[in-house]
Amino acid sequence: MTSTADTLHLHRRLDELHLKIDLLLKANEGHQKTQWINRKEACELLNISDSNLMNLIATGTIKGDAFRNVGTEKRIRYRFDSNLLKIQYFSRA
Repeated sequence: MTSTADTLHLHRRLDELHLKIDLLLKANEGHQKTQWINRKEACELLNISDSNLMNLIATGTIKGDAFRNVGTEKRIRYRFDSNLLKIQYFSRA
């Protein structure tokens, strides 16, 4: 009997996981269009120098999901979400 109960429990859990995965996929549909660009492309997009871009990151003007370090702690290599980068840069005070 415990085998049948365990099997039913596993099926219920799998169904719950399928529902959660479907919800996550639906929520992520709009985010698939993110274009990640490197530092050089980000500077060209905003028409600023590399040092100015790094200063914007240091001061918190460019923050959060607008960039990611795809390198290591010792050798940082940033990639930028072009849409969020433009929004944050042009909405600065």
